[in-house]
Formats: sequence, C-alpha cells, structure tokens
Amino acid sequence: MLRALILLILFIPAAGKAQDTAMVRFLCLAQKLYTMDTMQEGAVTEAVFRFEVCDTAPVVIHQVWPGCGCTVAAYPKDTLYPGKPYLISLQYFSEGRPGYFLRSAHVLYHSINPLEASPYAEAQLSITGFVIPKPQTVIPEAPRRQRKKSK
Repeated sequence: MLRALILLILFIPAAGKAQDTAMVRFLCLAQKLYTMDTMQEGAVTEAVFRFEVCDTAPVVIHQVWPGCGCTVAAYPKDTLYPGKPYLISLQYFSEGRPGYFLRSAHVLYHSINPLEASPYAEAQLSITGFVIPKPQTVIPEAPRRQRKKSK
C-alpha cells in the first residue's frame, strides 16, 4: 500500500505536464516544434510560432539566432506585454538542400521585472520536414569522333 501511494505521488506531477502549451521561463509557447509538409526543392516555407508572455512583467526579445543560413527569423522587437498574442516566424529556404531537415533557432530574451534575480532566459524553436529533390535534367552526350586508323 505504501509503495502504491509513493508511485501515485511521483506520477501525478508528470501527468500534469502533458499539455499542448510549452511553458518556457516567462513565455508560453503554443508549440516548440513545427513540422512542415513535404516541399519541392527551391521552395521557401514559413513556420509561425505563437506565444504570449506568462510573467506579470513585460519581456524583451534580444535576438533570435537561426542555426544556419538557410533559415531566417522574424520576431517582435518591441517590449512584449502579458496577455497579448505574439508571433515568431522562421522561413526555410530549401534551394540546394534536398532530403530531411531539422533546423533550430535560439531565442534570447529577458524579463523587465526588477525583482528578478536572473532575468535572462532562452528558448529553442525547431522546424522539420522533407525536401523533394528537383528532377535531374540529363544532358545528352555529344557523339564522339572516331579516330582515323593509320595505314
């Protein structure tokens, strides 16, 4: 009986964490991983991450760093206030990158709460998908000249 009570106490907090919204310090993200559809090579696709400030104090995003040059980030540069929805978008350029991809962007931000001991925080957003390669164009080979036989 005691063993069952201990297991129940341990698993009740874990059951509450299985939510759709990811709570990152000061921010509530609707999702942290965006799965894109299959796309043709050369297409530009955009992933939009919705979030809002969960802290009582406003938050400022310093920078969003994509992991490579094939991803470009757009984010709000103003002060973010609690209770309002905001967006961070990541555009993926698939030219020359056929196959599976998983790209991440790091979000560095801080709270404007003067009582906060460590106001800085970081979140990671990821996009994934599959790029279908362009069809290869076959260049016909020029006919070869035959060598003349010497007599």
